[in-house]
Amino acid sequence: MVSARTLLFASLCMSAQNTFALGSGDLAFTALNADEDGWSIVALTDLAAHSKIHFTDSSWDGAAFTSAEGFHTWDTGASGIAAGSVIRFSRIDQASRAVSIGSLTSSGNAALSSTAETLYAYVGSGTSAPASFLAAISTEPGAAATVAITAAGLRAGVDALILPASTDYSEYTGAR
Repeated sequence: MVSARTLLFASLCMSAQNTFALGSGDLAFTALNADEDGWSIVALTDLAAHSKIHFTDSSWDGAAFTSAEGFHTWDTGASGIAAGSVIRFSRIDQASRAVSIGSLTSSGNAALSSTAETLYAYVGSGTSAPASFLAAISTEPGAAATVAITAAGLRAGVDALILPASTDYSEYTGAR
């Protein structure tokens, strides 16, 4: 016979929300458009409602952001987002900025450089306080891209992408 305490414990466990923190590789960049100032990501894990994910193209030295470029905070919205969902961010340098799911707020110089850029996705208590880098995409030349990505604790080809230097536009078009 099952006790009331056992039933209560089992019920609580089954109804508990997923409280795991997001970590590297939980999303990936699928497009970057420096001309339009936008990008796309794919969620590789379910995202909880009203999750906050930050994006910046400011330089990271392993301890702090060393340039004052654009900072963006994405609120995933009132509903959870299923793994496999693609989210598009567009015109982020304009007042009419858009995101396909949720909402986006921006500060600083929101324009993406068409010559050399590393864009980071991360979580933390604010835009200047990353707790965990989730992904990055870089068009920095040569070793600068590797330095930028590894300073954030990410690895090229695993949870970060290095595109050819000065790539203006790139999009993943392979199998899902």
